[in-house]
Amino acid sequence: VYEIIACKGFTNYGVAACVAATCENILFDQNRVAPISCYIPEYDLCMSVPAAVGARGISGIYMPKLNDEEIQKMAISVEKLRLMQK
Repeated sequence: VYEIIACKGFTNYGVAACVAATCENILFDQNRVAPISCYIPEYDLCMSVPAAVGARGISGIYMPKLNDEEIQKMAISVEKLRLMQK
């Protein structure tokens, strides 16, 4: 994000495009998969993951398959998120 800001000076349109796409998914019940922050039961916290979004909210979460190194890094990220919630 900071590289984009350095080159372009701002990112207003990028943020607006993401919000517009999420609103379209909800309003037209498209259930398209997009990276969105939602509750992940296996980690007991909210984080951004690929999820289908529609008129009734999140209809599916699509966690990517992780290798052992990625699982360890995910555990570190989850712990950092938990600490931030306190």
